[in-house]
Amino acid sequence: MSLPKCSPHPSHSISAPPGLSEWYSPAAPGTGLHPRPAPATSLQTHFSEIDPAGWRSLYYPSRAGEDIPAVHARADALLRALVPAVEATFGGRHRRILLVSHAATVIALARALVGDEKMPLRVGTCTLTDARRVRPGAGPGEGWEAVKQADGAHLEKGSLRDWGFEDCVVVDGKVSRPSFID
Repeated sequence: MSLPKCSPHPSHSISAPPGLSEWYSPAAPGTGLHPRPAPATSLQTHFSEIDPAGWRSLYYPSRAGEDIPAVHARADALLRALVPAVEATFGGRHRRILLVSHAATVIALARALVGDEKMPLRVGTCTLTDARRVRPGAGPGEGWEAVKQADGAHLEKGSLRDWGFEDCVVVDGKVSRPSFID
């Protein structure tokens, strides 16, 4: 099966920042490290629209994995670097930034933008969360609001396979296993 070609507007830039990658809980001792996200030059062989020269990586997650506070800290650190970098790179010519990731990272990103690490949010497959700046020039956590949270209205069957951090079993501050695994 061939995937349709992505055709971004000529003024749009597609990048693949590693800080948006999936959340991996800490690796068990003796099991090795989690994979490092592929560099943009490697991804470009599969997705020619990615511009490896147009963006530098701002944040790499730990290959040893992250606990729940660490994935939130990563999202916050990434956004505090990304928002000013986009503004400096595009000089106010951008209207929106689309971030695509996995559920845990999307939840942490949304919480970091609105400044509420406990904001209830369950993210389904291909849902959209829309956070908008309500105070011009505001950085993450200070002047943003969630307009939509994990909205699946654009999907034929709505939001499916939703997940939230409450699905994790936490023992002594560490993720033990998802609660749905017996």
